[in-house]
Amino acid sequence: MMTSSACYYLCRSLVRAPPLKSRSAVRCPSAAPPGASGATSTSKLVLEVKERLAREHPGLPTGRNGRDDDDMVLWFLKDRKFSVDEAVSKLTKAIKWR
Repeated sequence: MMTSSACYYLCRSLVRAPPLKSRSAVRCPSAAPPGASGATSTSKLVLEVKERLAREHPGLPTGRNGRDDDDMVLWFLKDRKFSVDEAVSKLTKAIKWR
């Protein structure tokens, strides 16, 4: 008869997921704007957000973690499902908060 601890370790080893063979990036379907052809449309949206921030909020800081940081702008676009208006609004609030 098996003890409960032996059963625990036996069951645990059976349930464990197999190890990953390689660390490859998995592309999330929501990581690109709907109906987009890839990087060109994403870069156009990033540029549009940066232009609106420069026009509507010129007092916001620039540079790393500022209104012209491409990576941060892209993160906010993805977070807001590529809505430029929502990304500008949320990014403005975040930069002012910092």
